[in-house]
Amino acid sequence: PTFRSENIRIVRAADGILASQLYVIDRTVRIESSELRMGGIGGVGTDPKYRKQGMASALMRDAEAFMKTNDFDISILFSIPEDYYTRFGYMTVLPEFTTTLMGLARLITLSAIKSSMQVRKLKPGDITSISGLYAAVHSEVTGSVKRSTAHWKWLTTHPEFNGIAVCDGNRVVAYALIRRESDRVIMHEIGSYPSPQVHDAMIRYLARYTLNSGLTKLCLEVPPDLPFARFSALEFEATQQVVVPKKRGGMARILNLQSTMKKLEKVLTDRLRSSQYRDMIRSMIIDTDIGTIRLAMDAGSVSTHLIPDDQSPQPDLAIPQSALVGLILGLYYPSHIWEVWGRPIPPDILSVLTVLFPKRFPHVTWIDHF
Repeated sequence: PTFRSENIRIVRAADGILASQLYVIDRTVRIESSELRMGGIGGVGTDPKYRKQGMASALMRDAEAFMKTNDFDISILFSIPEDYYTRFGYMTVLPEFTTTLMGLARLITLSAIKSSMQVRKLKPGDITSISGLYAAVHSEVTGSVKRSTAHWKWLTTHPEFNGIAVCDGNRVVAYALIRRESDRVIMHEIGSYPSPQVHDAMIRYLARYTLNSGLTKLCLEVPPDLPFARFSALEFEATQQVVVPKKRGGMARILNLQSTMKKLEKVLTDRLRSSQYRDMIRSMIIDTDIGTIRLAMDAGSVSTHLIPDDQSPQPDLAIPQSALVGLILGLYYPSHIWEVWGRPIPPDILSVLTVLFPKRFPHVTWIDHF
């Protein structure tokens, strides 16, 4: 829905043949109450006879320059090869979450919560309702993609856009997007009011759907702190697993340090004001390999300022930008900086960092992958 021809970056060989290409995907992602412009890297490929000539590396450098020039804040990609994109500053920041339910036949026989909810397949006319449910549920999910009406209409053309709606009378009160694999059924997105009746109706429908498909395993690929995932784990003995792929999977990097931190001022202020440090007046210097930022905290507000290269104040925290993006997305506890990079952080700085960059469950739903 945000297609522009210049987002397709290509390399032509000397003979004029299209030898290598990638596509920059233009999206907006949430960091709770803040939003960042994200440049996704997808469709990367090189003709076999032109490989091992550095074309993919040249394309990645070109894409980085293109995104910086066009005011993107961060970049995300989904890597299959291990340890390739780390050379371009990307770090794994998106864990893989799985809540698995077994014993589905027994689940169906358990006493149901009394409810008049009905479950049916999604219809094109449901888009208005489910877009609101998606926004309500995912507004606090770090990394989730903000979707416009055009984006939703585009998603419905996806060959695997398949799902169900839970209705209370004529009103859609929940939806789920699902896909079926050889050994399991996967629910990869949910939008729902946190109602026991809604959750009960949905889980039983999904259990029956799985069994009717000749399968016995139902997996929820959603953050474990979403109400439906908690409901499944606590009420139906589901097991929850979090895997952080090693130097692959969902990876990110900061493109523009100044604009990224400026746009995060709102969420940083929200976090500070809800903490015991709401009345704090002090500055914190964060030094990275792409620049140095001062965080100024003044009686409940946070402002960010890029420090010129010709100034070199003593930093309170010195980390690569790849570690900072891990803090921003919520993958890391701030104490993880010391555990991995061996750089001690004074206790008072660590306490404030933990407020400003709390642990979260960052997630981009499967249908938004590229």
